[in-house]
Amino acid sequence: MDFVGRWSEKTGIALCVLVLWLGISLSKFYDWRKRYGKVNEHNARIPRDHWLTDEEKQAILDYEREYPLEGYRRLAFMMLDDDVAAASPATVYRVLKSADRLGRPSPSNDRKGKGFHQPSRAHRHWHIDFSHLNICGTFYHICSIIDGYSRYLVHWEIRETMFTSDAEIVVQRAREKFPGENPRIISDNGPQFIAKDFKQFIRVCGMTHVTTSPYYPQSNGKKERWFGTLKRECIRPGTPLSVEDARRLVADFVEHYNTVRLHSAIGYVTPADKLLGLETVIHTQRDNKLEEARQRRQHMRQAARGNFEPPRLADQPTDGANDGRRSLDIAALRREVSIEQVLRQLGYFDSLKGSGPQRRGPCPLHDAPSDRHRTFSVHLGKGVFRCFHPDCQAKGNTLDLWAAYQRLSVGQAAENLARTFAPYLTASQKSDTEKRNP
Repeated sequence: MDFVGRWSEKTGIALCVLVLWLGISLSKFYDWRKRYGKVNEHNARIPRDHWLTDEEKQAILDYEREYPLEGYRRLAFMMLDDDVAAASPATVYRVLKSADRLGRPSPSNDRKGKGFHQPSRAHRHWHIDFSHLNICGTFYHICSIIDGYSRYLVHWEIRETMFTSDAEIVVQRAREKFPGENPRIISDNGPQFIAKDFKQFIRVCGMTHVTTSPYYPQSNGKKERWFGTLKRECIRPGTPLSVEDARRLVADFVEHYNTVRLHSAIGYVTPADKLLGLETVIHTQRDNKLEEARQRRQHMRQAARGNFEPPRLADQPTDGANDGRRSLDIAALRREVSIEQVLRQLGYFDSLKGSGPQRRGPCPLHDAPSDRHRTFSVHLGKGVFRCFHPDCQAKGNTLDLWAAYQRLSVGQAAENLARTFAPYLTASQKSDTEKRNP
């Protein structure tokens, strides 16, 4: 600035001409002129209070080391459900990228077709197909049916042949698991599915049948992806030595696939949760956990700087008097008190049927404890429930169930729940069904 000003006075040449002769744009010159005399400041990103702490970054890296085969998006939602770290998929990607834990992504195929229109509810489309399994040099054939809406594996069988009668048996046994449903059967153009007997069987059962485009497996991509996942994560690592061993491995993996494994195509929820319509509740819980984590990190950093005043509750007295009421950490209360404890307290847990984390039985909000009703579905691992009765339609988490049963607001239900389960709030306890299978 001083150089240009001095020579402009000596020569009488305008400033703009000298600046252009020096090869500097006029906008840059006037920006420097505005900052003339000010202290130079860096232009780096200013740290925010809600950014991840070093402990959370290390927890993400440790969790990725425990599940190295999962992608960063699935890892983000798995950590949210397991209360390991509350971070968005983009944040998890940046942490893993900075630690050099991510490989090169595979190139996308833009020529891939769109396939069928996505179904609007469960049991509208059932995809069926055969695939070969090489078990100790002998080829067997696995036939399975997957729901196109929820990706729930309805039924599967390992058979020695792949005739039309084998496909009819698999379809009939799948219909027996969900009576009253008449889905559209989607298959390729294999000889089993274009046979006259199979078409007549579908027509007698009251269903419809449609085949995919010839020589174009992408149009039945849901089934092809399922077979790829089965062989990559179950058959090849397990290496079955007999057909009985293969059936045992596949049965365990199907249970893991339906109830534990988060599916990327349906919003990173399990197919069983998608089938029961619990994805909205789970997504809301994840958003709440992310917001609570951001606020907790922000309050922690503000408290470390000494300029943080804890937020005051609406019902807390402002004159400094203590009326005996204490603020409750609702998020901690949800972690400490499981939905299994609440159902046992209400006397409904023993009437639930099922194995693993997914149970069904009578609804505590409108049914009596009986084995005749099964409109109530609960996931013990995620702590969510839903009632499918048309007069109830209740859904939510542990606190929502307690509030609806006691006819209280959420705040009153939290205080009542803390008083009821006070002996259990000393330590966090998880049942065996909450543990994630490796």
